[in-house]
Amino acid sequence: MGDGCREAAKGAESEADSSEIGRLLKQARTLLDVGKLSDVEMVCREVLARDRANLEAKRLLGIAFVKAGQFRPADESLRYVLSKDPESYEANYWLSQLHLLSGDRLQAVAFAERAVKSNPSLAEGYGNLGTALLAFGQPWKALSPLQTAIRLDPNSSAHRHSIGVAYYRLRQLDEAEAHLIAARSLAPLSPSSYVTLIQVYRDQRRFSAGEECLTSIQKLIGENPASLADLAVRLFREGMFAETLSVGQRLLAVDANHLQGLMLVGQSLKKLGRFPEAVETLERVVKLRPNQMNAHVDILSSRRATEEDRPRIAILETTVQNPQMPTEGAKSIHYALGKAHDDLGDYERAYRHFASANAIVYASLGASRLDMNEHRQVVSNTIKLFPKEFIAGRTREPDKFPTPILVVGMIRSGTTLLEQILSNHPDIAAGGELDYLTRKSKAFVDYLAPSVDLSRSYDYVQGYEALLRARANGKLFITDKMPTNFLVLGLISRLFPAAKIIHCRRDPLDTCLSIFTTQFEEPVNFAHSPGQIVAWYREYQRLMEHWRSVLPPEQFLEVDYEEIVRDREPVIRRVLEHCEASWHPDCMDHHQNSQAIRTPSWWQARQPVYRSSVGRWKHYEPWLPEFKELTDLSVIGQVGGGVGRGSLW
Repeated sequence: MGDGCREAAKGAESEADSSEIGRLLKQARTLLDVGKLSDVEMVCREVLARDRANLEAKRLLGIAFVKAGQFRPADESLRYVLSKDPESYEANYWLSQLHLLSGDRLQAVAFAERAVKSNPSLAEGYGNLGTALLAFGQPWKALSPLQTAIRLDPNSSAHRHSIGVAYYRLRQLDEAEAHLIAARSLAPLSPSSYVTLIQVYRDQRRFSAGEECLTSIQKLIGENPASLADLAVRLFREGMFAETLSVGQRLLAVDANHLQGLMLVGQSLKKLGRFPEAVETLERVVKLRPNQMNAHVDILSSRRATEEDRPRIAILETTVQNPQMPTEGAKSIHYALGKAHDDLGDYERAYRHFASANAIVYASLGASRLDMNEHRQVVSNTIKLFPKEFIAGRTREPDKFPTPILVVGMIRSGTTLLEQILSNHPDIAAGGELDYLTRKSKAFVDYLAPSVDLSRSYDYVQGYEALLRARANGKLFITDKMPTNFLVLGLISRLFPAAKIIHCRRDPLDTCLSIFTTQFEEPVNFAHSPGQIVAWYREYQRLMEHWRSVLPPEQFLEVDYEEIVRDREPVIRRVLEHCEASWHPDCMDHHQNSQAIRTPSWWQARQPVYRSSVGRWKHYEPWLPEFKELTDLSVIGQVGGGVGRGSLW
């Protein structure tokens, strides 16, 4: 055969191969559209066997892996596409989705921003960016891209819902309601907007409207297991655990062995403090599916581990070593194993797992890690901005109901326990952790300049009082248990003279260890490095010394966690007297409080008061040398083995 014939044959073969690749890629796109993800992988592998650098096959494969929850291969495929085409909209978009699913919200925002930059004409991209910013806890930043998404696609229920959520989190309830109603009309069978609308109605004290909303979506979905499960998931994500339990039980009445339904019921029971029932339900999950890791994790976190849990612990130990394990799952398993080994007294193993969990979270923080130098400057400026003379300028207004009771202190210092005690009083509502006072203060206080403009504080005061009224349900008092409100106590004292401030103190070493060993719902920017925990504690101590010297004693009271666990009745009486609330014996039975707990203390605060957490840091002393810096501040062991003042106070 001559050269010309050979070239012609090669050309024909190449053309046929190209045609076959085109056919296969078209088939893969069709399979992806109908959700046949394993078939997409098989077809794309066939394309890559013919053309190993085919970007379209890599792209489709990456998307399929994201949808299948296979994070590592998805990341590899999509990053390969970006290495060849950095402006690829779809690679950036799906990498954003991937990081949203895996819990790395910072990276989710970064890739979403690149996707929008790659193609600024797509509503989907702006909607994704808005969703990522919401997940990252920045609803004020989410508004702009979501408004653009709605302008480009006004009939998108998803975009309407997301902006409704953003307005809800910003406490702009009328705007939230309008967008959520629009979202509901565009997708009447989707439960998302109904769930957020229920929250809006409750905050507006329109309780019957909220009940009607939940009833209407349940009527629409009937007894469809998938729809009931979807509704229960969305209720759970929003912290509506009693409602999740109700819908989950309805789902189990339709399908008694529905795994997701069993998980949701078990987790809701756990959040509501019904631990024996939670464990019983979760054990049903394990019986049906022994390798359901989330069930094992939840069981270990719902009670103390015993020797009988050794097989369960072994399963989790093996699982967490799998390099394919997504980081979010590995983090939860490490925390659960840390707790289990702590329960069993194996503190070195417990430390190793806690350290691994914190390393995962610390790595995910990226640029959002705490700038300690800037934080020190903020504390110094706060002390300068709010001297005693500033506080003295307050004018006592007539008491407004409900009276806020601000429970502040370091995280993990006993604030949740105190709120549970107080909110078991019939006149005191539990407000939970409200970020309003710290976040909204930045509208008229510049902590870096520094400067404060009280002429712009009217909306701040009115908005907070409206928020408390909405959550108090007619009670005379309401707690705001955001621990970091200690950062703005001078501003609070000046603008809310009727407010009562309770500072929870706990031994610094026990506090810092508890921070290190706790899995937070959202990462805390200083809480995952021992050195930063200690540095933050020092700044907290410095600021509290200032507040102690300037706040009026009739407004400011300090209580010690160790005193509560040693002899709680005198402490509770002192707190109630300070708040001008009557004594009530129910405060002694805080562990029977049915109020849902949404902080990491959900298990401890449900228990009768116990002393086992006092002096716990000593078990971990060999592996946390950074904490020894605070040894001189520790009050444990002083004054006859009880709680003394020491140099800290």
